[in-house]
Amino acid sequence: MKVRKMFLETLLIVMVIFITSCGAQNNNTVNKENEVTSAKEFTFRKVNPYMSKEEVIKSEDTEPIHVGDTVGFRTTIAGLDCELYYNFEDDQCNGAIVFFREYHKNYENYVDDYYAMNDKLTAKYGEPTIDTGIWHDKEHMSDYKDEKGYAIANEWLTLSSTYTYDKMMIVHELKGNDYDIDHTLCYYFENYVTPDLQDEDDY
Repeated sequence: MKVRKMFLETLLIVMVIFITSCGAQNNNTVNKENEVTSAKEFTFRKVNPYMSKEEVIKSEDTEPIHVGDTVGFRTTIAGLDCELYYNFEDDQCNGAIVFFREYHKNYENYVDDYYAMNDKLTAKYGEPTIDTGIWHDKEHMSDYKDEKGYAIANEWLTLSSTYTYDKMMIVHELKGNDYDIDHTLCYYFENYVTPDLQDEDDY
């Protein structure tokens, strides 16, 4: 998948989730004022907004696996194997997207990873401003509410949480993709403006 395009599309999707969540009374949505006590600096790993590609590459301990409009690395975050891509506009870093690559035979283990990561995000940034499970096929909701991993793999359910801190937005998502499960974490840095999605050829 084209990383940069997915980065931008996730930003648009979370806006849809926000609207849907605010309008649904039984969607288990949490909308709260964010009380942040433990996140002391606005930063992700060793990267700050507006850093150049050269500065970002120097900030990581491994060689990049890709350099283009995005700069990608294989690494671990919170003990989970992942691919990390930093996004740039005019050679200034404006965010990052993490693709977790942990493999599980049991779909429910992906859900465990998701909630464990949510706990870490909450400890750092406070309660999420949005914390929701959206059932795309509500006919399966009652039968699979205790088998969320299976429901996600079948694209009946998406789990999504959004955190805000200072001028940064963090979108954490677990969704289905052709009987696989995509676990992603997007960081949108300050004053982020969505550019045109057309003609994005970067990988």
